[in-house]
Amino acid sequence: MSEDNPYQAPQADVVQPQQAGERQLVAPQACSAGSGWRWLAEAFSLFSRSAGMWIVVCLVLMGISLVSGVVPLGSVALSLFSYVLVAGMMLGCQSLEQGGELSVEHLFRGFKHEAMGSLVICGAVVLGVSILLMVFMFVGAFVFAGMVAAFADLEQQFLAGSISLGLVLMILIGTALMTWFAPALIVFHRLSAWDAMKQSFLGCLKNIVPFLVYGLFGLLLMIPAAITFGLALLVLVPVGVITMYTSYKAVFTQSLE
Repeated sequence: MSEDNPYQAPQADVVQPQQAGERQLVAPQACSAGSGWRWLAEAFSLFSRSAGMWIVVCLVLMGISLVSGVVPLGSVALSLFSYVLVAGMMLGCQSLEQGGELSVEHLFRGFKHEAMGSLVICGAVVLGVSILLMVFMFVGAFVFAGMVAAFADLEQQFLAGSISLGLVLMILIGTALMTWFAPALIVFHRLSAWDAMKQSFLGCLKNIVPFLVYGLFGLLLMIPAAITFGLALLVLVPVGVITMYTSYKAVFTQSLE
């Protein structure tokens, strides 16, 4: 039987208490199918709190994209820093949700964040995948052309083309799954780039059904974009970004009451 040491120095619990209403990181949770719609509804709600500023942020982002297209290596730089910009918008979402304001400065806050390096790594991964896909498609075009010349069997040509297209789509989908939640996980919870991408992939896999519902409603929302000759994108683009935040909250956090 152990006895208390009367000469031992008293020990205090140094764990900081968490405030009610804060959100803590949890293992990726599986959400119901209807969550896909709720993510969009919550995103529209956050958008409506500062609709004018969200549109301004969207215009600034479009301007950056246009400039990067004409500046040498601008597209490469935009790819590298794309998730830094997304992380800034995640911080803007958090500000609005906590009763604060949104400003254009939020778009660039990721550049001041201590986790900027991890965000750049995410962009580098996507850039690397894009380059590999371009090389794959370039080489595949020559291989396919050679098969067309060597074989008259249309079934073999169709099979080769289908396999190539399937591989490209799988790689693109896998990259999207790895990076959907990554900016929020990095900027809010200081996860490394690899851990954030791994958790993002797992979170997306656990929520394939709600993501399909989300995608279906997203396609329906493209109808007003077509009717308005693209003007509706000033609303749909920021709402789409905000859903990265609302879905992250549902999948990876729980409120501390």
